[in-house]
Amino acid sequence: MMNPEEIAKKRVKKKKKFYKSISEYTVTTVILLVVNLLTSPRFMWSLIPISIFAVLILIDFFKLYGPLKKDEAWEYKEYQKELKKIKPEEGFNEGKPFDLKELEKEKEKRKNWDERDLV
Repeated sequence: MMNPEEIAKKRVKKKKKFYKSISEYTVTTVILLVVNLLTSPRFMWSLIPISIFAVLILIDFFKLYGPLKKDEAWEYKEYQKELKKIKPEEGFNEGKPFDLKELEKEKEKRKNWDERDLV
């Protein structure tokens, strides 16, 4: 795992990249609109690439701040989930021979049950 300083540096880099993308998007949008209005003002073809850029910026925003955020905390939680799936259940070890004493203990617990009540 990374230390807090490395995590902070990584987050700042991501934010810096996002803000750079927004400024590039803004400049590109203005250029496209100007070219569109000068060449063919009746058909707003520039809205197509502008819309695509807007969707990409929104995706980046949600990756950075919203539900698509996949940071170290998310990664750790997912790691724990996968570990639980892989890790064998407590008390069971495939390597050791089956112990009949455990089965006898289970039968003792079940003596209080009435078999007719079970489905």
